[in-house]
Amino acid sequence: VDKAVISAKTVWKDDGFFDSDELHAAIKHTMLKAAKERILVADYTKFDTTAFTKVTDWAFITKLVTDRKPAKKWLEEFERQGIECIYP
Repeated sequence: VDKAVISAKTVWKDDGFFDSDELHAAIKHTMLKAAKERILVADYTKFDTTAFTKVTDWAFITKLVTDRKPAKKWLEEFERQGIECIYP
């Protein structure tokens, strides 16, 4: 797989990102492990909320696409993790 584009129910700065269904989380994790480019798409409402099951850590993401500029703490974390953050 060249590219995997996935979504998440929530994103947490320290813990990675989460989904509400274990099967969906497992499938997303498997897709990310197989891909060369790993893109997470999450709108601004997904930041700093909670969900049921963890998909994976930030180490599995190469790009994040969102609809608003994230807070400074998030931009710093993405830079630290080497994640390209794309927003309007």
